[in-house]
Parts: sequence; C-alpha cells; structure tokens
Amino acid sequence: MLPKIIWKGSPNYGLPRGTQGRNGYKVMAIVDHIMAGTLIGTDTWFNNRDSQVSAHFGVGKSGEIHQYVDIKNTAWHTGNVRNPTWSLLRPTINPNLYTIGVEHEGQTGDIITGEQYQATLTLHKWLIDQLGIEPSSETIIGHYRIDSVIKAHCPGTGFPWDRLLTDLTQEESEQVEQVNVIEKGILYNAFRYNGETYVELRAYTAQDNKAVSWNEASKTAAVTGGKLEEIKAIIEG
Repeated sequence: MLPKIIWKGSPNYGLPRGTQGRNGYKVMAIVDHIMAGTLIGTDTWFNNRDSQVSAHFGVGKSGEIHQYVDIKNTAWHTGNVRNPTWSLLRPTINPNLYTIGVEHEGQTGDIITGEQYQATLTLHKWLIDQLGIEPSSETIIGHYRIDSVIKAHCPGTGFPWDRLLTDLTQEESEQVEQVNVIEKGILYNAFRYNGETYVELRAYTAQDNKAVSWNEASKTAAVTGGKLEEIKAIIEG
C-alpha cells in the first residue's frame, strides 16, 4: 500500500549532481537515519545546495512522510565509509548508489513515537515491495553499519530494530487463505488473514433479510433491518 507522502524535493542527488538513475546499480538495502533535528529543519537543510546532503525520505514524529529524492535516483545520505560492519557493502562503490535513505525526526536515543513507527513501517513495506528487497538485518540497516566512527549513534538506541524486522518479516510471510464459514447451516465463502477470519458482509446480512449499503466517502458500511448477530463460525478444513 502506497503511504501518503508529501514531496519536498532536493537539489542534492545524483553522481555527479543532477544525474538521473543509479549508474546502473540496483537498490540492495534501506538505510535508516536519525535527523538529530526536526522534520521542518531537515526540509530546509536538504533543500540547501551547499549542505551537500539529502535522503530519499523523512518521517516526522507525527507520522508525516516527506520525500526529497525519487527512489530511482541517488540521494546523498551515506557516502562516507568508515570502519563498516555491513556485510553487503561493495568495496570501492559509493553505497548511495545501491541504497535508499530514510531519515527520522528526533535526536539519537529518542524513542520513536507510535505514529512515527506506523508511518516508517508502512514506508518500509512499500519500498520492499517496489524494489524487491528481502527484509533482513542486512537489508534494513542503520547508518552506523556503514560509518561506525562518525555515525556510530545513527539512528541510535531508540530505534526499534527488533520490532521493525519482526513486523516486516511477518508481513512478508503472511498470505490470504481462502476458507469456508458455516453458520446456522449456511456456507459462506471467506478468507483468513493475519489470524482473523473475514466474511463478505453483503452475503452474510442477506440471510437475515438485512440490507447493507457502502459509503465510499466515509468508508462506512450501514446495515439496516435488524441487529447484526454475533458470528459463531466453524472453520472447515
């Protein structure tokens, strides 16, 4: 699912500057950073040609996502390699050419907010899908894995690595399973996803002469003609 992203833009991209694409390299990993500042301040800094720095995305504490560089292009977020610990690093090749940079509002050591976490999770899932990345501790990394000297605390101890990797790998492994639901002797086509069973509402309510209407604007299903009974389903198979 494509998250809501606000385009901000940056002149700092491409090797050399302004070059479209990634010089033929494929994205291998997402590199997470801490802004050591605010989202608004980062917008200004990345828009400054003299800063010589950028990232593809910034995620605010409120959950707002800003984009600075197209994912097809090379951002300037992790060009200096100092005592790296990343196994996928390609010697002599600038890692900006094969990584995506995601900045997070706050200071090193800050605990990521709930809204910020959900936004970055959604963004990571979308990037994984778009770029064909297999999520792991070697493809979702912190800046410190590339520069353990100057950026040893980026994104810092407050970044939820275990939670993020667990959510990303579980999401990748989950599949929609077609199942049958029987209630009061009536068979319904249904599906299971993430441990929950879902029955098509219109088919279910039709059995009790109820009517259901869908309001697209408010994303609301209105059921009339009686009170919806509690579903007590037997899953076959």
